Amino acid sequence: MTKARDYTKLTDDQLTDRLAKAKTEDVVAALIAEIERREQIEQRIAELVSAGWEYRDAYAEAYGLDPEQLAQQERAALVRENRLPGESLEQTVDRMFTEDADRRYAEAEKACRGHMLVKESEGKVNPRELFCGPASRIRKHASPELKAWFYANGRITWREYMAHMLGRARDIELAKNVDRDYGEAVAA
Repeated sequence: MTKARDYTKLTDDQLTDRLAKAKTEDVVAALIAEIERREQIEQRIAELVSAGWEYRDAYAEAYGLDPEQLAQQERAALVRENRLPGESLEQTVDRMFTEDADRRYAEAEKACRGHMLVKESEGKVNPRELFCGPASRIRKHASPELKAWFYANGRITWREYMAHMLGRARDIELAKNVDRDYGEAVAA
């Protein structure tokens, strides 16, 4: 008696190639069963997405995976894809954070119509510093418009971004201590 083969690790192309070259009915049946299993999973994903699920959550449900763990794997893959030659993971995440902070700064500046700082801080503080430093800077230097923008859009610190992108226990633990109080919420 021959041992059953595990075809679940094959790509779809490899599966099709094996099916075309299969010589026994047992192998053909096993390959077809794997193809049908995959089609059922894809059908389940399509049903869940049609029912309003996010694709990642539907994928995780259909494959029996933890959605947060899958999301973390996607973020880690994004960091690896963005990594430049000679760059450490931390350097890559730092660069990505800076790019994200620049994007958020531009959005906030537009929404606040340039009113980013209180009068006392104008010319003394770079408003970009409010997008990466401690919340105490926001309490002291941010205009009511910028505070309202942070309340509406959120604000992620470098430490939180590092924890979010890499998912390392040490970073997650340090991110728990981030000051989230920007002062009284103010409508813009």
